[in-house]
Amino acid sequence: MFDWDWSMGRHRASENKFAIAGWVVLWTALLAVAVASTWYIATNRNVAEPATNISSGATVSAGTTTLENSTANGAFISTTPCTGPEIILPIAIYPAKSGETLLSEFNEAKLQAGTSCAVATQTELSEAAILIAPDTPATAKLLTEFKRTPTWAASPLPVFSTAVVAWGEDLANLAYPLADQPDAAITAAMQREDDPMSKLKQDIDLTVEAARTAGKTVAVPATLVPAGEKTTVLPDTKIVSAAQVLTPVNPVNTPADLQRATEVFMVFAASRPETQKLAKEAPADTSPMAANSEKLYTLATIPAVADSIYLLDTSARMENPKFGQAKQLILADAQEVKSRGYQLSLWNYSSPINPGVSMPWRANLRLHPEVSVENIAAAIDGFGIAGVPQTRTSVLAALDEARNHPGTTRVVLITSGTEEDMSDADFAQRLGNALNTSDVVLEVIHIGDAPRDQVLQYQATRFSIV
Repeated sequence: MFDWDWSMGRHRASENKFAIAGWVVLWTALLAVAVASTWYIATNRNVAEPATNISSGATVSAGTTTLENSTANGAFISTTPCTGPEIILPIAIYPAKSGETLLSEFNEAKLQAGTSCAVATQTELSEAAILIAPDTPATAKLLTEFKRTPTWAASPLPVFSTAVVAWGEDLANLAYPLADQPDAAITAAMQREDDPMSKLKQDIDLTVEAARTAGKTVAVPATLVPAGEKTTVLPDTKIVSAAQVLTPVNPVNTPADLQRATEVFMVFAASRPETQKLAKEAPADTSPMAANSEKLYTLATIPAVADSIYLLDTSARMENPKFGQAKQLILADAQEVKSRGYQLSLWNYSSPINPGVSMPWRANLRLHPEVSVENIAAAIDGFGIAGVPQTRTSVLAALDEARNHPGTTRVVLITSGTEEDMSDADFAQRLGNALNTSDVVLEVIHIGDAPRDQVLQYQATRFSIV
């Protein structure tokens, strides 16, 4: 979209920690049942039978033959080898290339799932029965995009962690690829930056590929870096991935043994030492993410385009070539927005000039599916240039319009600056309230050499200077 030049903010984020949630009680109980059952069977019968998860009815047994030869998880001990055909358990895992050890251990255990042998394999989220990913808003966004929903009542179960590393040698100028690695970017920025919000705003559209092409050192999950590349582990910085069962893609035709396999996998995962270690590390008195971390994640969940209200400064400060430049910027962005099926709107503002006019803004074209790029262009051509830019009052009015519109809405302000029409303190408070929702995005393009509005530069979602 636009080439953004980000401003500096002043937020200080606290450490991002994972919490002990309802999954601890549930999965600990299931594990205790499995351990107790298998121990009793192994020590009181000549031929052990499969242990049973009495909560869900899943039959689980490992292909081990004695207690001494049991798998590392220890919870699934049986002299009965896995029998029957394989049932493939599709699992989506994020970050990419992580979780290989977990899947390998599960497959080596050769666990029984109903009448089949469960075999886990990595797949795309669109086909997965289980998702393993960080329990963050970025993952929630991913689930929404793929139209998938979790099915278990328990919270996601943390099963492994991935180190975040600096890929490259210039640690002093570390880049944070928020566009495609939000969890690594946010986790690293919170640990390393005094002002993570500002730094992440600078990198909001940055991808790993773009950063590496530009020769930047970038914060990424360790599993993403090719062998032999220069990396530095970032201290106290890791991504915790959690497992959650998903609603079946095709509930009617889902094999019964596939459902059994998902239950077997979750109980197996809960029994692993790494899972138990993560449970002990998680503080019991915090939410899954710190409040400041949630604010940072709002940057990662901002859509590239959405229904858009263009708020154009038509004050005397916008004389050509500024006005022509503003028109080109709006039309290029509007073309992209419209091509993706979103709605357009155009407002202009300056200051009340005509008799009887009390508001500095005017809604020329409101959000509607039939508003076209050509409509926007024709309306801009009809504008006159006069007055002073009463930007603050106009921005709040456009944001109010956006808040009342269903779905995510962008307000794109093209401005020459601000002729103060309310105090900094009043505007900062009202602007903060207006932006206190993930459904409203404020993008500001400042044109010209006039002083920038410092409140807008600090609080806008994006701030660009052209």
